[in-house]
Amino acid sequence: MSCRQKRAFLDSLAKALTEISKKDANPATITLVESLSSLADNFRPRIACSPLSPKLWDTLNNYLSELLSSDLPKAKRMVENLRDSVLSLQMAELSWQQRTITILGALAALTFLVTGPSLPFYGLLGSSMIAIARPIEGGILSVFWALFLSVTQPILGALVAFAAMMTTFSFVPPSLNLEVPKVEVEAPSEEEVLKLFEEVYGRKGRDLFYFELKQLMIYGMTKEEALSELWKRLVGETT
Repeated sequence: MSCRQKRAFLDSLAKALTEISKKDANPATITLVESLSSLADNFRPRIACSPLSPKLWDTLNNYLSELLSSDLPKAKRMVENLRDSVLSLQMAELSWQQRTITILGALAALTFLVTGPSLPFYGLLGSSMIAIARPIEGGILSVFWALFLSVTQPILGALVAFAAMMTTFSFVPPSLNLEVPKVEVEAPSEEEVLKLFEEVYGRKGRDLFYFELKQLMIYGMTKEEALSELWKRLVGETT
């Protein structure tokens, strides 16, 4: 079952899409909306939360808030890290959930082999079924029934209790890549790009250069990124 923090992240993601969609429909904004929409489409809220998940989802929610308050070039880099981190966390949760269900079921089967259709067996079997939707609760119930089993089967009961406890709380958190790398853009100077524009387009080059530069910056590029993009375009046209 999803925890409150995971549901809060999903709510924040939906609000972020609504807010960004209201902004000017320039290419940078459209790209950001598409990335967040892809993240929302691939989100799997039914995956159960592990014992450590609440703190991790809080961290991702804070990162999403920082993303929304950042400029577009920075936000575009941050959304890639956010998408990868959400995927890693959900895959880790799913792996933990499946492992917990499998091992709790195996412990119930082991108990059946030793005790037959006993009360502890049915209790452990029911706990493993509860774990399908609620792994933590199912694991805790398995420990309870294992302790009950230890009254008549001390060694088996202790073994089952230890295995159930270790399985339920053995979630290994993934490494979340939430750094925002500073991308150094190697751009020619404004004078160099302007000169190339004038060489290619003649008298119209100067006006065209400043028009194109302004448009790219409106679309969310930094001045260095815009100069680099214009340089690449012209070099491609002249080679």
